[in-house]
Order: sequence, then structure tokens, then C-alpha cells
Amino acid sequence: ADNVLRVKGLPVSGLEFKLYGSALGEARIFAMRKDVKESPLALVWVDESATIVGFFVLSSIEHPPTSDELASAQQIAESRANAEDPDQMMRGVPKRWLKPLMDAKASGSVNMKTW
Repeated sequence: ADNVLRVKGLPVSGLEFKLYGSALGEARIFAMRKDVKESPLALVWVDESATIVGFFVLSSIEHPPTSDELASAQQIAESRANAEDPDQMMRGVPKRWLKPLMDAKASGSVNMKTW
């Protein structure tokens, strides 16, 4: 299936997640922090016009997202901004996420080497 995310290297019991909005359309994947090994994984869901419709946060129980990161994820999901328009993306997106989100591409496979 096109919308399958495979995570290797962690037991299912070691994962936590939170979805804001809808998990429909194309997922654009990026690390929420510079230290990729300790970063929650972000999947921003966009529709056919690149409008953000959802934000999914996947993390290990050892490295959960902060309350600020979750609040930002919710704000982004509710913004309905165009993920390809830097002017729209600058409103409400943490500065450290702007470039990774703008550069993010759809991917169906993530492992501990990249997460």
C-alpha cells in the first residue's frame, strides 16, 4: 500500500503516536529535532493541492515529543497551510521545522538509520 510506514529496530510497545487532523493524502516525513536518533518522527499529511490536512507524531517512549512540539504539530494541522508556499508555512511553523518540512518528500520506509 502507498500509505504504509515501516519502522525497524523498535518493538511496537516502545512506540507512541498522536494524530492531529486526518491521515489522508501524501505523507511528508521529517525528523522533528536535529538529533535524528532522539527525534520524534513527523508525518505531515497533504492533499492533492499540497494543503496540510494532518500531522502525525511517532516517537519512542525513550524520546517523547515535548508539549511545545505537540502544540506546534496541532497548530500546523489546523492551519490548512499550503506545504509548498513558504509564506504560508512561516506562520505557525517552528523555525527549526520550516526547512525540513519544505524539503520533505513522501516515503514509505523509515528505519533507525534515518530516524
